[in-house]
Amino acid sequence: MFLFSGLPSVFADRLRLKSGEILQGKAVTVTSTYVEWQDLGKRYKFPHSEVLGIDIGYDGLPACFDQTTFGQEDCAYLVHKLSKTTLQITKQSSPLKLESIPTKKIKYLKINADETLDASRYFEAGVSGIWIFKSKEIKGILKKTENSNLFIESKDSGLEEFPSSEFLSFSLDNRSKLAENLVKETPKVIPGYNPILEKNYKKAGFLFAGALFSAAGMLYEYNQAIAAINSNTQYVPLGDGRIIVVANTFGNDRYDFHRERFYGYTAIFSLILGYTLYDSFFIGNSEPQKNHSGNPVYLRPLVQGFGSKIPISHERTLDKQGIMYGFSFDSKF
Repeated sequence: MFLFSGLPSVFADRLRLKSGEILQGKAVTVTSTYVEWQDLGKRYKFPHSEVLGIDIGYDGLPACFDQTTFGQEDCAYLVHKLSKTTLQITKQSSPLKLESIPTKKIKYLKINADETLDASRYFEAGVSGIWIFKSKEIKGILKKTENSNLFIESKDSGLEEFPSSEFLSFSLDNRSKLAENLVKETPKVIPGYNPILEKNYKKAGFLFAGALFSAAGMLYEYNQAIAAINSNTQYVPLGDGRIIVVANTFGNDRYDFHRERFYGYTAIFSLILGYTLYDSFFIGNSEPQKNHSGNPVYLRPLVQGFGSKIPISHERTLDKQGIMYGFSFDSKF
């Protein structure tokens, strides 16, 4: 006799019957004559003559998951249970390594439907997010599950009942919109990047080619300058028998030639990089008004210090100093 009663509740098994029916639940006891099966708190006994086999393992809905603010969601997960406070999840590559994650640490989660699984088994009351069914998309909180139905309450429609068979997906997005926008909108100081977004390919090609040419020139001239130093060295003997090797850069015409060319390439590269930074902050032209053409609008970094006095008592105040960071819009009207 095999006992399975010690398995955790999330450990879902499949009972395959000879009739073709597949049941999801938990194998409690397997004897020489029957299988004792538990499903939604009720127990059933199936004789071996009706049983084709038992699959023991984690069942879960496919999901995309991200736990970091600036990360990229990974869609190789299976969700086994989502409650108001906890997410139980496994990686498809490690199906037996169950992770229990507090929902407050979830940045992004999307759970998709699986036609072979009853979605109501994987959600507990209190879960709130965006639910998409075949008939409707709703933002609300799951109040209960009953008879393979999900009862969801929203501010607009109140309590509604949806069959599990209509479930398509559930989404939970706690990512900071400010952090996400900073990543997307932060100017990319890559020569030619911004013109490509504007489909100005000639300008992009000119900037990128100029940056690549000047960077290659800097690297070449630097190596040549080092070679010029190494080829013109002096050996100074000391009284104790030691010899000092001195690199001669004075009067070294070859070194001076490559050094000046290196500075020239550096100036070109700096100009291209500076223009790229300036061009990255360009947002667009303002809407033209009557008798006035639209002026360019730029996003300008703002760093501003501030000070204030906070009263502590009738006779004492606290000086508070700080720096405010942000962006401001700069245009002429």
